[in-house]
Amino acid sequence: MDLSIIVPIYNTENEKLIRCLKSLTKFKNISFEVLMINDGSLSYIETICAKFTKNNSNFNYLWKENGGVSSARNYGLKCAQGEYVLFVDADDFIWADKIEKSYLRGDFIIFDTLKKNHVKQPIFKNNYTGKIEKIELVKAVTTTDLLNGIAGKIIKKKSFSELKLNENLVTGEDLDFVIRIIKKSKYVLYIKEYMYMYEYDSKSAKKRLTEQPYKFLMSIMKNYKDRLKLIDMYLCNEKHKRNFVRKTNNIFMNKIVGFMYSLYLEKIDGKLFKRIIYSVCITINWNELCVFSKEFLIWNLIINKKWDFLVCLFKYRKIVMGD
Repeated sequence: MDLSIIVPIYNTENEKLIRCLKSLTKFKNISFEVLMINDGSLSYIETICAKFTKNNSNFNYLWKENGGVSSARNYGLKCAQGEYVLFVDADDFIWADKIEKSYLRGDFIIFDTLKKNHVKQPIFKNNYTGKIEKIELVKAVTTTDLLNGIAGKIIKKKSFSELKLNENLVTGEDLDFVIRIIKKSKYVLYIKEYMYMYEYDSKSAKKRLTEQPYKFLMSIMKNYKDRLKLIDMYLCNEKHKRNFVRKTNNIFMNKIVGFMYSLYLEKIDGKLFKRIIYSVCITINWNELCVFSKEFLIWNLIINKKWDFLVCLFKYRKIVMGD
């Protein structure tokens, strides 16, 4: 079998799930299976999946206790029979007819992703389909967020048989997995086609952030440190390395600001919020950031016009500014 498509499902809206599964019936000249992984959803999910298994012999329905999207994907990897694996989230959809059998070569196959607002932003600037060098992968995954997601990417199962998604992370688990794939990849193919339509699930992210803020923060920190390690591993030129690190730092600080601002908007308990801010300030090595030390946090808030949050942080200026 050529391809296994893994679809983790948890209480996805009816219309979105049906749209997703219908899009997976459109493959041409590829032998494939669709693994619908029900991650402990409500009963209506099983009803929808049953219709697809009835009408499509290569659609398989699998149920497991709720464990999160990474757990569901890992379960799918364990069950997959295809030589290659494609991850598709249940609220997204793909243009399956753009995946040709000739593309199934190498270890890691990357397509461009179209976001809900239909803004086209290619991962790589080159205008051709072909092999991507390791340094270009490192640049994309450390200086942009364009290669963060695993959904819409195809991996050769044999090449990464021991790799699993980190189920302990509450955010950035895709990026963590992609970085490990890049390290092990020997041949990476870039297909300059918009094959995948991505819809960001803000409700899921908000739930994880508010329920596990400290774990969310530690996940952001892990992603940041892993990016820096990747830069150090593959870049020898000090000038290029500094440039990559600077861009990685900016991405990291934007994520930290976004994290704290989201908590502020949720109006969490003031004492808890203060402890989290304190955790941010003692966890981050401001000297390593090579920016404007702690003042960069304030500067970042200003350029992003987070005025109300800025006022809140000044109430805790002894924590944030260290005075």
